[in-house]
Amino acid sequence: MCGADYVTAITSVMDRVEGFKRLGDALLEIDKELETRTGGQEALHGSRGGSCIYSRPNDVAMTISEAMEGRHRAVALRECPGFISGEFVYIYPPGIPILAPGEWIGRETLDVILSYIDKKLPVQGLADKELQTINIVDQT
Repeated sequence: MCGADYVTAITSVMDRVEGFKRLGDALLEIDKELETRTGGQEALHGSRGGSCIYSRPNDVAMTISEAMEGRHRAVALRECPGFISGEFVYIYPPGIPILAPGEWIGRETLDVILSYIDKKLPVQGLADKELQTINIVDQT
């Protein structure tokens, strides 16, 4: 499976050792090619430890349960940086959260979410199926 900036390799008990070797060799070749194109490991992985959104943690303001049990209000998705998320945002597959309840919504994370929406990727988790608003934790 793949998305805008990731690939998920799914294996099964029916896969053979030769298939794993081919996959490993291919991934190493891809890394080598990317390193050459981007000028080394620092450029490849970025300053925050990875070029993929899943390797960039969001700051946590409260636990998931505190955020989900708290009062919420909807705000325009494009105006949500600086608020605490009250819901999950993810692409399925693979279903790994880009944003979880209780996390501060940062500009970088929002930009990725908006780019996924613009690319018509399956952004899910938001109560607003039109992907225009997000429920944030209402701290007023």
